[in-house]
Amino acid sequence: MRLGALAGRYPHELSGWRHQRVAIAHALAMEGPALLMDEPFSALDNPTRKLLHPDLLALLRETRLVVIYVTHSLDGAVAVGDRLSVMRG
Repeated sequence: MRLGALAGRYPHELSGWRHQRVAIAHALAMEGPALLMDEPFSALDNPTRKLLHPDLLALLRETRLVVIYVTHSLDGAVAVGDRLSVMRG
């Protein structure tokens, strides 16, 4: 997750996108069979979101983890998903 350089920092010293990376790393450390990500980047601005999508995609390919990625952003779903389901109503 490229967080090694931040190991000595306190949470209040991290930016929003670094908090998201820490949260994802924490979830992955649990080593479950699947991961539910409910609006993981919703609090971030669009440029930061676009920076994180490739990193998340690479990580998911590396771990081969099943991820259910819930989002209102079609762009976000397309950026990280290989199968999509759209719910209406």
